[in-house]
Amino acid sequence: MTQFRTWIAKLNSALAEKNQQLIIASESMASTKEALSHAEQRQRLILDALPAFITYLDTHFNILFVNQGFANILQQDKASIINQPLRQVIGESTFSLFASPLNEALQGKQSTSEYTEPSNDTDHSSKSKVRKRIVIPCFNPDQDVNGILIMTFDITAEKDAERQLNEAQRMNAVGQMSGGLAHDFNNLLTIILGNLYSVGDRYSKEEELQRYLEPAIRATRRGADITSRLLAFSRRQPLSPTLFDLDKLLHDTTELLSNSLPDHINIHIDNNSSDLQPFVDPGRLEDALVNLAFNARDAMPEGGDLSFNSRTVEIESILVMDETVLPGTYCEICITDTGSGFSDQALIQCFEPFFTSKRNGAGSGLGLSMVYGFVKQSKGYISIQNAHNKGATITLLLPAKEAETMPVTVAETKPEPSQEQAGRLVCLVEDDPDVRSVVRQQLIDLGFDVIDTHSADEAQRLIPLLPELYGLVSDVMLPGTMNGIELADWLHSENNLCRIILMSGYSYQQSGGKPINPAFPLLNKPFGLTELKQALHDS
Repeated sequence: MTQFRTWIAKLNSALAEKNQQLIIASESMASTKEALSHAEQRQRLILDALPAFITYLDTHFNILFVNQGFANILQQDKASIINQPLRQVIGESTFSLFASPLNEALQGKQSTSEYTEPSNDTDHSSKSKVRKRIVIPCFNPDQDVNGILIMTFDITAEKDAERQLNEAQRMNAVGQMSGGLAHDFNNLLTIILGNLYSVGDRYSKEEELQRYLEPAIRATRRGADITSRLLAFSRRQPLSPTLFDLDKLLHDTTELLSNSLPDHINIHIDNNSSDLQPFVDPGRLEDALVNLAFNARDAMPEGGDLSFNSRTVEIESILVMDETVLPGTYCEICITDTGSGFSDQALIQCFEPFFTSKRNGAGSGLGLSMVYGFVKQSKGYISIQNAHNKGATITLLLPAKEAETMPVTVAETKPEPSQEQAGRLVCLVEDDPDVRSVVRQQLIDLGFDVIDTHSADEAQRLIPLLPELYGLVSDVMLPGTMNGIELADWLHSENNLCRIILMSGYSYQQSGGKPINPAFPLLNKPFGLTELKQALHDS
């Protein structure tokens, strides 16, 4: 009996120990289960938060898992999608896009591809989406495929940014080529125009000759206007940025347009800009607005509405226009019409010089190019969008600053060059011999003695030998170690009474060099005797 009681006691003790072990194991399993639940919950949160559409399939293409992103694009609940065939959930046409990579995945091959998902025809504001799809086969321990993971990413924004960058690089290359052509062409026009004026002055009594000269001079001036627009496009036109009253400029511009646009086009202004003012060249901005208004007029032959809306905007997040906009404060000007809008081809090529959608050669194709160049040279941005119903909106984003109170100064009156200056010596610096010959003759006709050279380096060695030097007329871009601006600055420091005039086939301010001293008049090639005479007066 005693032995039996001993066995019972031992058995109870063993059972108690086992029960304790079971309790510990149960608690451990509960803790592990809770930890697994938390881990699974975290994984689901992470997968749902990822900017991707994730799907996991079995080898029969049935859906075993989807993240919230995938359910959202289908506008379905995740639970209703699980265990459904992928073909049935996404539809036959969309499934056909997956057929080839899914079959490759069954063979153990991973694939990556891009495809375009058409926009919803019922939503005219939407556009096609560009997707990147990665299909990854999953393997069991025996290295057999037992599942397929599909990850899809929306890369529309990245593709838009890449396209904008490529477009900006291409436009920059075209701009450099156009600027170089315009520079060389301006030198040619300077020679032609100077000689035409000289012939006209020498044979002013020859009426028959004058009849031939006048159209030639007009044609040369028109050529100069074309090169000026090319320089605007290539961002090499002379600019004088300043702060100004935008509201006044808009009203002055619309008043000017009211006399040029037909009566059946209604002009509207809505200026909501703050105390900040745009910091650009007001004259060039007015030219740009007039060009855009004339383009809108051509798009509305039956009449319509033309609106100028402006406001001040603070850019803090990513914004893509013709290129990615840098953060900062800008003045936004929107020019909206109710015309025919832009074709898809025109939206791609509209800023290219000499591209025009107008029929029968009605347009030069330089209007929007000039606007584009002005905006970019002013460190601004531009975009064109067609309206949902009719017409188009062109948006200009220009740098803005706080208005400044500038002291009023009285301009000094300088004597106009006259025959009393005959015999006074001017140094002419120009590397093109034909241009140099034309400008030399113009200076002689104004009564000056002229000594000329082809480089700034040579002029710097020559000038100290000319103590009676009255003035310097120099091209900006010159061969050698010194350019015309550096020569002008050096001479001004040596003799601040010497008159200094600079000439250029394009603006030097944007070429990465030292800016031109405002005290030095800049003659834009081509120019005639009258412009040279006025520059001597202003210097």
